[in-house]
Amino acid sequence: SSICSIIIGDSVETLRKVETDIDFFINDSDHNWLYELEEYNAIESNLSEGAIILGDNCHASDALRKFSEKKNRHFLFFKEEPLDHFYYGAGIGVSFRKD
Repeated sequence: SSICSIIIGDSVETLRKVETDIDFFINDSDHNWLYELEEYNAIESNLSEGAIILGDNCHASDALRKFSEKKNRHFLFFKEEPLDHFYYGAGIGVSFRKD
């Protein structure tokens, strides 16, 4: 469709082949820190001016924060704090351009 595409395969390899602008990128793949960072680096040249990146593993990885700092982007972190739950909660990171 003209709104989005779903591509199945190795994400870093696939992202390096993207030829269109990326407005919104959700990272929810391999939670290895270096792999996550490689994904962000792979999309960097395709990010549109107002592109937003979401990372679902920011409670355990600072890859999106580090990428944001290096590329002079804002970074926000939202942490879950579940009550009376066996899991301590996850965290979502958001990266967006500074004006």
